[in-house]
Amino acid sequence: MENQKKWAGWLIAGLVAAAGVVAVVMTTGTAEPPAATQPPAVTVSPMVSPSPEATQPTASPAAADRTANASAIGYAGPVLVRLTLDDAGAISAIDVGGARFLETEGVGSGVREEAFTSQFIGKTPPLELNQDIDAVSGATLSSQAAVDAVNEAYAFLEAR
Repeated sequence: MENQKKWAGWLIAGLVAAAGVVAVVMTTGTAEPPAATQPPAVTVSPMVSPSPEATQPTASPAAADRTANASAIGYAGPVLVRLTLDDAGAISAIDVGGARFLETEGVGSGVREEAFTSQFIGKTPPLELNQDIDAVSGATLSSQAAVDAVNEAYAFLEAR
């Protein structure tokens, strides 16, 4: 009889532990990259307001006809690009990031660093990743999103 009580106790303890593991697993989310077959979603926004998260192309008050925002979906979310063109149509300034930037720290976040962004300066879009711009190592989706956003912002500015 005492042996049956031990087994019942172990069985209950095992079930409680299993339920705890299931609860932890169900509440822990994992970030998955977008399906490789889906083209990245791109949003272009001219800069009408000072908001860095504008979603429609707008002209900046300081450089009304030469600056625009655009964003494309990277690995973990939107990659916002603020693009400024010089009088010849070449890129004179670029800022990558935005308030909702969620790319992986130390990998996809490399698209915000000067080593990546400096490649755009002086070039005239449309640009292609791995031809005109070198991708951040290990961050192809984030790099492609930045290039796509640059091309969309440029197309918007040229169409104005």
